[in-house]
Amino acid sequence: MKAVLAALLALSAGAAEFSETLNGVPYRAVLSEDAVKIYATLKGKPYVVFFHPGAAETPRLEESLTQKRFPDFFKDGSRALVYRMVNTPLGRSTLFVARYQKGRFARAGAFPEGRLVDLDEDGRWEIVTESSPLGRALTVACPRFSTTVMAAAKTDIMSWRGGKFVSVAARFPKFFEQRISDGQAKLSAIGPSNLDLSGEYVGRALTLYYDYAALGRGRAGWSELSSLVAPKSSLPGVADCAAQIKADLRAKLSIPADW
Repeated sequence: MKAVLAALLALSAGAAEFSETLNGVPYRAVLSEDAVKIYATLKGKPYVVFFHPGAAETPRLEESLTQKRFPDFFKDGSRALVYRMVNTPLGRSTLFVARYQKGRFARAGAFPEGRLVDLDEDGRWEIVTESSPLGRALTVACPRFSTTVMAAAKTDIMSWRGGKFVSVAARFPKFFEQRISDGQAKLSAIGPSNLDLSGEYVGRALTLYYDYAALGRGRAGWSELSSLVAPKSSLPGVADCAAQIKADLRAKLSIPADW
């Protein structure tokens, strides 16, 4: 009974295991409740050639790949292990790619909230990732107003080129144009009320700026961000408060003075 219970617990935690022989050497990938390990068996003895402890996160094999073997993720004949570390209480995850090279696996990239897509349908994966350059929780405030911004996200698109992951966001303008359109619609649905801007509203306005910047249109993005946080009230002090918030955002985003 104890053995059955342990097995069920392992399955519920997303445990996974598979084996494959690479260059004549057997390798075994094991994702347990608290770690990712890859073993190589040499002369009948297993050696750990890759280890990633889970700490407060749980490992999961990337579901968009069928990983009953190490996939040719890079489309160059080299193999990989693609997995994510999931922090369930916080609702966050990071996608990791480990690459096989010279008998070992080494981390090739880590992508917050990463998801695999083939945007140009060329058979090679792109990774859409989201970061928080201003931190997970940003406070904007003045004497009349204060809110905590939780939703601001900077999106990038990464691809394996020349032996490393590089940004290819400039190759996909339609992707960001659609994000801008969707973001504007969501902001319109939320709507500000005088200066009582919600954290979600300011966060989405900042996200919109990042999407414009990804298109090389940062100045237009800043102009729209400025108009979105403009006061809709004639009450005394509201305009000064909005100006203070804009100045704070300008400094945090390193916006040029002549914009």
